[in-house]
Amino acid sequence: MNRSACALRLLPVAFAFVGSVALAQRTPSTGVDPYGYTFHDSLGAQCPMQAIDIGASAPLALTAASGDYSARDEGAAVVPLAAPFELFGIPLGTLVASSNGYLAAAGSVASENGADYRSACPLPAIGVNGPAAQARIYVYHDDLSGDIGSGDMRTQYFAQCPRASDSGALEACTVVDWDGWGTPAAGGLAMQAVLYHTSWEIALQYRSLDPSAGAHATVGVQDPANARGAAARCGGAQPIPAPGAICLFDPRFPPGSLGSDVLFANGFDTIAGKRALRAH
Repeated sequence: MNRSACALRLLPVAFAFVGSVALAQRTPSTGVDPYGYTFHDSLGAQCPMQAIDIGASAPLALTAASGDYSARDEGAAVVPLAAPFELFGIPLGTLVASSNGYLAAAGSVASENGADYRSACPLPAIGVNGPAAQARIYVYHDDLSGDIGSGDMRTQYFAQCPRASDSGALEACTVVDWDGWGTPAAGGLAMQAVLYHTSWEIALQYRSLDPSAGAHATVGVQDPANARGAAARCGGAQPIPAPGAICLFDPRFPPGSLGSDVLFANGFDTIAGKRALRAH
């Protein structure tokens, strides 16, 4: 089925969700049950925009999902993580970055091919055009392409993140960046996901948007079983700040929870110690 026909078949479903999505997305900060992610945007004090330049890193080599489209249109690349990251409390060592604006908890393009171009509201939603991993970080999920602007996707790990986390502690981070992306009709999208390896914060940063301005995009997270999901933005119900940021916080580490202490390697003052204290 071509994309136009598929879109027509989905229209009744999309319209059915408009009312509930609009009501759910009016506030900039909310929670997700039962896990409890919360999110803030850069209009408030909890999620400052501070883009990280990783243009000197090598572009990711994307693998096309099929011979019908280019890898920049429907493709993905494996992103090994230099340190674990937890999504819904599940430790991950590898992600797959999709050309369609999301990160999936998968270890290979054989289990996640990146070809899911159908942004869905509300979350959780079943990923389509498989093979598709269901545990995801939706950075700006839409029918995207990097062909129009000769876009690149890049990643880089920092032992001390250039953008300070909102936990209040010094943390390592991994950055995954899409630059020169957009919808099939027009480019202009530049964005990145910043994943913190201690507080598990997810900072989604938007340097610019394509002309659709997120009218059809989904931003958020969902778990492997499609049982829990947080849609910070969904189908244009609330504007995506650009330039700006949207941050998602693990319930174990809300903003400011780790204080402003410097972390020492000798164990005198460590994140492990702070976690142990918070567990009791």
